[in-house]
Amino acid sequence: SRLQPVQHHREPKDAATALVGASAEVREFAQRFPIDGDAISYLLNCPQEVQAMVVRDFKPPRGEGEADYSALVISFSKRCRQLAAQNGQLGYGMAPGAAAQVGAPIDAFGLAELENFRIQYPMDDRAFTALQELTPEVRRQVIETFVPKRADDTDFSAPVMAYARVCRARAAEAAQMGMLAGATHQVPGAPLGQGMMVSEAAVGEFCRRYPVDARCLEAILAAPPMVQTRVIREFKPKQEGEADYSAAVMAFLGACRRAALGTFGGGAGYFGPGPPKRPRFF
Repeated sequence: SRLQPVQHHREPKDAATALVGASAEVREFAQRFPIDGDAISYLLNCPQEVQAMVVRDFKPPRGEGEADYSALVISFSKRCRQLAAQNGQLGYGMAPGAAAQVGAPIDAFGLAELENFRIQYPMDDRAFTALQELTPEVRRQVIETFVPKRADDTDFSAPVMAYARVCRARAAEAAQMGMLAGATHQVPGAPLGQGMMVSEAAVGEFCRRYPVDARCLEAILAAPPMVQTRVIREFKPKQEGEADYSAAVMAFLGACRRAALGTFGGGAGYFGPGPPKRPRFF
């Protein structure tokens, strides 16, 4: 007999938890139209323009007063994303590159990759749909770099969606970094146009000299080139030869990022793209 696809089910995420950090408009919307935590997470994963469209234009067929609008809100959010992408509305009032957060229709090869990813990390239909709606670049990053805290978990829906949100935000901020790249300062003594690039060998040598944990390495790789360069060239610990410099490097990395923000005088995020595949030297 033909094998049936495995269905992954789980209890909805708590709505109050999902609303942590949400805007006042989204909170008011969720109170007016009760939705579960998964629907809230889906809405919050949408670009700001789409969230505004949903909050402003959502009109349930049977009016207000029902106990749960989760499925309707998710369906309407999807339509708003598609409409905004088709009309070129994404990006208006958003950070540069944020318009690219809504992906083109996924092809058969991409869908097969996602299916394999789902076999490795079981997730519910909502998380799987959210991955399909990412841009190919962000989707690739999620597939290649996602590392769960608990490898023996039976449902990875929440961590996958959370990581997808982080990767998408980094992609948008990477576009901001690209716009600022032309204004970055050339590293003294470096060939023109190459002073801001940091090689894997340089990062590897730095980490061999100053051992750090995986979280710190990821933060270094995610930083803009000018920040990476400053960390690698200027980090000076109080004492050489220690077993772990993670805390000290993270503190210095944060200081370098804040200095970079001050240099460009903007309040926008200034973070580079998410981590690539783990470097070969580790």
